[in-house]
Amino acid sequence: MKGWKGAWLGLTALSLLSAPAAAPAAAEAASAKINIKIDGQAQVYDTAPYMKNDRTLVPLRGIFEKLGAEVFWKEETSTVYAVKGDLNIVLPIGSKQATVNGQTVQLDQPAEVTNGRTMVPIRFVSETLGAGVLWEQKSNSVVITSGVKPLPKGGQALHLPLSYEFVLDPSLASDPASLTMLAQVGEGLTRLDQTGQAVPGVAKSWSVSPDGKTYRFLLRDNAKWSDGTKVTAPDFVYGWSRGANPELQGAYAFMLDGLESKALDDLTLEVTLLQPTPSFPEQLALPIFFPQKMQFVQSKGEAFGTDVKHSLFNGPFTVTAWAHEHYALLQKNPTYWDQGQVRLQKVNYYIGASDLTGRYQKGKLDRIPLGAADVPAYVNNPQFSQVSNLVTSYLQFNLEDPVLGNLKIRQALGYGIDAPALINAVGARGRYEAATGMVPVGITNGSGGSYRAQSGDLLQRQVQLAKAKALLADGLKELGLTAFPNVKLLMDDGALGRKTGEALQEQWKQLLGISVQVEYVPFGQRLQRSSRGDYDMLLGSWGADYNDPDNFLNLFLSSGMYNDANYESTLFDAALNKALQETDRSKRMAAYKQAETILLGDLPVAPLYFTNQSYLTQPYVKNWQAVPGLAVNYDLKLTYLEGK
Repeated sequence: MKGWKGAWLGLTALSLLSAPAAAPAAAEAASAKINIKIDGQAQVYDTAPYMKNDRTLVPLRGIFEKLGAEVFWKEETSTVYAVKGDLNIVLPIGSKQATVNGQTVQLDQPAEVTNGRTMVPIRFVSETLGAGVLWEQKSNSVVITSGVKPLPKGGQALHLPLSYEFVLDPSLASDPASLTMLAQVGEGLTRLDQTGQAVPGVAKSWSVSPDGKTYRFLLRDNAKWSDGTKVTAPDFVYGWSRGANPELQGAYAFMLDGLESKALDDLTLEVTLLQPTPSFPEQLALPIFFPQKMQFVQSKGEAFGTDVKHSLFNGPFTVTAWAHEHYALLQKNPTYWDQGQVRLQKVNYYIGASDLTGRYQKGKLDRIPLGAADVPAYVNNPQFSQVSNLVTSYLQFNLEDPVLGNLKIRQALGYGIDAPALINAVGARGRYEAATGMVPVGITNGSGGSYRAQSGDLLQRQVQLAKAKALLADGLKELGLTAFPNVKLLMDDGALGRKTGEALQEQWKQLLGISVQVEYVPFGQRLQRSSRGDYDMLLGSWGADYNDPDNFLNLFLSSGMYNDANYESTLFDAALNKALQETDRSKRMAAYKQAETILLGDLPVAPLYFTNQSYLTQPYVKNWQAVPGLAVNYDLKLTYLEGK
């Protein structure tokens, strides 16, 4: 509503500056108990309202929450943040100024803390949230009526949950919360479009040498940091050098291995790779490749990226409020080079929020993830959607085991599973889908399409299931055995792990007529035993760090660091190395399919299912850009609200 802001804030400021005390007879009220009624209901607080300088002070949290707002406390700065719909309030303790949607509001009595409770003038609390305030003399009560005055609405304010606390250091960020947050407030040389392909970010253009190993990026001259200074090529050189520093032990530092970067001038960056990597422009959208301003980072030391004042931004948004482990506010970045395309004005994050479906149904959250148990209730809802996590779960066989070294035994165990029935048995329908290869759904083909759709179903699970029992018999015969020997399955401990282990045991018993023992160990112990070959077979999973088939197939190179199955195949190595050297994307995908086909023919691992994440999204949220994977979950640059 045009013009609401000035009129509404003017009314509030006038009330705060010139309104009389809540009680006409202030002297009498000061000596008596002050009562609070909200919408006709008497309120009881552990810290009672009181008079000070002829003003009635009341507990902020109790009244704000009763009026539908959410309240957060930042201990480090003694600041209160409150949110209701399009309204954001910042109230520093001890100050006579508050901020309401970015506008300063004067208080004639500073907020203060009494008995651990924030106490504020009653009219600030009530009128800020659009409530009416009256004094009821006979009961010595302040009577508050909600919804008397309209609050701002129709603005571009998004409300989202965030699973846990984040960090804003691109070199150290490793979890989805941190990586996703950085993707909103930072920008690398490229961004990803809706199809997963690289589009210009800080770099306005780039070229690549004929051998595919050298890239030259031309930077925009209007790309700026949030302090107004220019983003330069040396900022990228420093950021990548810092990210590769082994002393930091960054989880994504491996992506910088063997990479050389050089600033030819302030706006030209040259990058040399060890081998052709056609997916390199897409990888550059990850935060590990973001620029870092050396002077700023070094001035902050270990505090860099740990709070608003210790962070610097160059993306579509900036973090302007951060109540650690509870709340964060992002606002549109006025210095961003492409700010004209950014329509959201604010993004409110509720860190560690609970009862997500309840809050979503009340309109307090605009998009939420769903747990597997909730999927059946919403799968037919038009607000339901799914995004691939780019994760494949699989049986991994120890090829040095005398029994599992037999291909037909591996095929029998891998194919003697009804994957859809297994998924239903563990209560994960809607979260898991039966695998059709090692490379999951969601991985792109480098040309805007799907690698999995292009390469097809390489497992043909239903066809192979019918052959599984015969394969088992043939394998035992080749080994000179008359019965299936003692083979153990190593599993992660926990409720889901045990349920999955029991379901696998039952399927092998029913479909193959064999008994398999299951050993449950903690996740870390399972990883250790896998790396040293101390297992028969295990259930493992792999998630993509970047969107390319290579992320899943290079695990099985004979010299691969994570080749815990001890798989060796000169044919597979040759096919994969051909893909890694190929600069033509179409030919590269064909080589990947050849390598994957060889891998699944040898079956050192038997893919079982891919993992998806389900969501509910309010219908007024438009142009949501999900990013498949476990790293960055989405990009809000082009998202907007319409019809709310």
